[in-house]
Amino acid sequence: MSLKNMNNVQRAKLLAVLLPEELPAFLEAMKDYCDQITADPDTVQTSFDNNPNPILSARDWINMAKETRTSIDRYGVRLTKATLFADQLFDGFLALYTSHCIACYAKTLPDQNPFRKAATLLFYID
Repeated sequence: MSLKNMNNVQRAKLLAVLLPEELPAFLEAMKDYCDQITADPDTVQTSFDNNPNPILSARDWINMAKETRTSIDRYGVRLTKATLFADQLFDGFLALYTSHCIACYAKTLPDQNPFRKAATLLFYID
């Protein structure tokens, strides 16, 4: 299967298969992102008011952060298994939020970091 034909679940699974040792740090970062969103919903609302999104509302974004955090808390270390990681965190509309988390996290890493390189390729991060 070519990269252009892969969906978000398949991309996330491939990332997890290629770099399983990177998942714990990414999941910790994702928890932090979720906590930042849910701790300050007014700032999220203001951001959405200033930058309207035709697909999602601020409430949707906050709910996705809550759902992501719930999954991370529920599954814990089991989310380092590629299939569970991909299925729980990158299916459906939730992938809009979790793909954003991957982009944010990857951009904090050095250019030559394997996770950053793989995430950039798989999720088209610029």
